[in-house]
Amino acid sequence: MFSLKVNKDIKLALAMPFMANEIFTLAMANKEHIGEWMVWVEKTKEPLDTQKFIEHALEGLAKGEMLACTIYYQGKIAGLIDLHSIRKSHKKASIGYWLDSSSQGRGIMSKSLQALCAFAFEKLELNKLIILCDKENIKSQNVAKRAGFQEEGLLKQELKVHNEFRDFYRYALLKEEFEHVRA
Repeated sequence: MFSLKVNKDIKLALAMPFMANEIFTLAMANKEHIGEWMVWVEKTKEPLDTQKFIEHALEGLAKGEMLACTIYYQGKIAGLIDLHSIRKSHKKASIGYWLDSSSQGRGIMSKSLQALCAFAFEKLELNKLIILCDKENIKSQNVAKRAGFQEEGLLKQELKVHNEFRDFYRYALLKEEFEHVRA
């Protein structure tokens, strides 16, 4: 099973069906916090919904199109981070993430994102990573910026969230830029 040690307190591990109840419980405990930005939260009604997402992610992994990881902090699941829309022919992917509100402010997401970027560039040999952040989600934008992602532009009415079209910033990080950020 895929596992990536970030530091002594943080580990990324492949999301597996047996984790569905714990992930569901954590997501529902953070429903207001993450639900403001992510439409899947309102559609998630029971642990089976989370299990179906994990199974979908594992199917995506088998096709080389997705890698969904739990973020463990001090041995407990604190959130998720994923590579999705992996396009090997174009050597790029998108990243999504969320973190338990009580775990914020400790650098957990920033360190997890850095580790996932390193894996994507070094092991998957990708060239470009993309993060879409709601125009109003300043915390997510700051996570992207701290990891070295650069704003590429504002995508007007890019996604429909809670029955309204929302503007999103598109951030990107190239492999060559990441190597300079890490140096």
